[in-house]
Parts: sequence; C-alpha cells; structure tokens
Amino acid sequence: MSGAAGRYDTSSKEVEQLLDIHEQVSGTDRGRRSLEVLNKSAIVLLCAIWEAYCEDLADEALRHLLAHSPDYSKLPKLLQKGVAKELRNDQNELSPWKLAGQGWKTYVLGRLSALKQRRDFDWNSPKAAGVEKFIADVVGIPNITDAWHWKHVSSQAAKEKLDRLVTLRGAIAHRGNAAASVK
Repeated sequence: MSGAAGRYDTSSKEVEQLLDIHEQVSGTDRGRRSLEVLNKSAIVLLCAIWEAYCEDLADEALRHLLAHSPDYSKLPKLLQKGVAKELRNDQNELSPWKLAGQGWKTYVLGRLSALKQRRDFDWNSPKAAGVEKFIADVVGIPNITDAWHWKHVSSQAAKEKLDRLVTLRGAIAHRGNAAASVK
C-alpha cells in the first residue's frame, strides 16, 4: 500500500468514528433524531481527507517517477510539456540551465510546491475536474478520473458522486447548513 493510501485509511477511521457515534446515539431504526450535525461533520471531514489524499498521492507519484526515471525523456510527455512551457515563459534567459545534469529532477520536484499553492488558490474544492487537472499538472497523467471505478460503478458515475459530495460539503462549510437534510 502506498503511503498516501495508508494515511487516507488511517484518517478515514475518524469518519467511521463519527458514523459509529451516530449509530450509538440514535440506533439503527429509521426516523429523525436531530443528529444531522454528525453527518455534516463526517462529510466535511471526508472531503478534507480526500483533498489531502490527492495531494499526498501526487507528491508520492512524482517522487516515484523522479526516482525511477534515468533521464527527463522517461517522464510523461504532459509533464515534459508543462516544464518546457514554464521555462519558455521564464523571463530569465539562463533558466534552461536549471535543467543541466540532474537539475531537471530538482526543478520538477520544486514545481510541486508552486503547483500546490496555485491549486490552493484555483481549486476551492476537490471535485473530479480539479483533481484531474492537479494530477495532470503535477505528475503528467491526463484523464486520471477515467480510471475511477469501484463495485460496478463507472468512472462517470464515480465523478458525479464525488462532485455531489463535494458540493454538499461546500454548502455545509460555507453556509453552515445544507439546503436539504444530510443523510
């Protein structure tokens, strides 16, 4: 298991604790019990854990690529193009020398911090499209969400489910409550 997946699993146990508390207090029978705050807390926490997982996974994947790529040409083309574009836009005419020797590895790894900062500014929620762009920018893997599926759920349905969950988190976090009951 990757380090990112391990941290996600560990953090997810806190969400499970909230759900366990809900069941302990309310039981398993149907009906309202004014414990919606636990559901809302679980959704906000789950989305925070998901966002951290995406960042950790991108970092881990990038470090893996750099550790196992003997030269820059073995990196994904999308990543190579991103670096090339950045260097073309760099006003310092000596910027290509940053890549000399093993400098390309240092440069590519150094981009991660800048990409995280840009993501923090541009990406106000970890919806499918934002995750896809972040992974493409950091690791050079396009359309990562096309590989998302579980338990007979298509990638499209998985993206839609994620987007609905993150939208609900936004309603909870920014308005203090959701328009509809949170189950």
